[in-house]
Amino acid sequence: MKPLVVTLLVCAVTACHTMKPVQPATLSSKSINRIWITKANDSAIVLAEPQLRGDTLAGFVNGQYEEMPLSDARSLRAREPAYGRTALLAGALTAAAVAGLIYFENRSYVGGGEACAGDITQQQANLHCNGLGDARSR
Repeated sequence: MKPLVVTLLVCAVTACHTMKPVQPATLSSKSINRIWITKANDSAIVLAEPQLRGDTLAGFVNGQYEEMPLSDARSLRAREPAYGRTALLAGALTAAAVAGLIYFENRSYVGGGEACAGDITQQQANLHCNGLGDARSR
């Protein structure tokens, strides 16, 4: 059960967002909160509140203000909403819920409720509902 929950959680988180390349010139015009920078040495950092000042990237890394030359960055990426995948995930979850309801509604051992209904005492109902026989015949 635990692997299923983890898998569903990963799908939900990754389905709602995607990483898109960002051009340095758009940093000042877009409202981008964070960018992921891959440096030439393949290390990666997350830059919060990014700004481009000439040929220098500036922002906060782990709460500390930092500046780095733009030439040190191999790629810049930003996290953006993935509306299509989010809608697809919502549709799939809805379909699964409906399928589950239909499945359980059509089970012969589920539903009815007649065993514990009617003019019987609570003690008789408990006996019958716990599989100890027909409470009405006692």
